[in-house]
Amino acid sequence: MWILAMAGTLPMGYTIVVILEAVVSIAAVTVSGAAYYRRRSRSYLFVTLALSTLVIRSASGLLSAAGVYPVETLEILDHGLDIVMVSLLFGAVYYARRIDPKHT
Repeated sequence: MWILAMAGTLPMGYTIVVILEAVVSIAAVTVSGAAYYRRRSRSYLFVTLALSTLVIRSASGLLSAAGVYPVETLEILDHGLDIVMVSLLFGAVYYARRIDPKHT
């Protein structure tokens, strides 16, 4: 990655931002995964999976910038991941609201 940026294929700023995005996304998935492990709730699982889409977006952005596939494919993939993320978050909210208050 850094080699591509230094070689001029990718702008250095883009590379730094996407790597930072990946690191923060991985940290968020790790924290939410730990919360899911403790709670064993479907809502926590859905949130963890939704945050995982951010890691996939980071990887797909770097692959597209490296020329593995065209920008058009990146756009379709990004919008598809947005749909998956929102669906998972709706599912998390739905299952969180279904919990009987007497059992919390």
